[in-house]
Amino acid sequence: MSGYDDSTGIFSLRETKALNYLRHNSVKKPIDDWCFFCIKLFTAKGFVVVRETRYGIDVVADDAQVWEVLTGKEATWGHANPKAQEVYEKFLDSKAANPSKSLINGKFFTVTDIGKYLDPPISAIKLNKILEEKGYQEKVDGSWMPKVNDSSLYQLQENPRNIDKPKLLWHKKIIAILNKKD
Repeated sequence: MSGYDDSTGIFSLRETKALNYLRHNSVKKPIDDWCFFCIKLFTAKGFVVVRETRYGIDVVADDAQVWEVLTGKEATWGHANPKAQEVYEKFLDSKAANPSKSLINGKFFTVTDIGKYLDPPISAIKLNKILEEKGYQEKVDGSWMPKVNDSSLYQLQENPRNIDKPKLLWHKKIIAILNKKD
């Protein structure tokens, strides 16, 4: 049974499948924290791990990619078309297309919107504190300002409520970053 959802581009990897695939990669010793081990494997290969759940992990990958990462062998089946990453981007855009959400070009969100997509969802106030604690933003003259050098992660927008204070929006990829367990 596949764990791939072709409507979201997310593969829900569970312990049984992970350990079975890892045995094909000559991993013979028992793995105490298989979730952490798999998260490290996927992130090292550049995959987005959306979240860790009590059942396993959700990663943006198709059947073939999961096989290849966990076994180290080339897959002869399970390649998704369109690619899982493209499906995931469209999925995020469709969730963001809700008119109650504020975004720019379907990629940048307010902290209120991002908080709704986290697992578990959190308030904008809590999310601002988390972003501050993790070094992503800081309070400057009463406004949140980015503290990271990666300008693809954020966008400053004119604030219609206060022209002197820009509005900080975050790219949707911050959702996966924040959902990742430390």
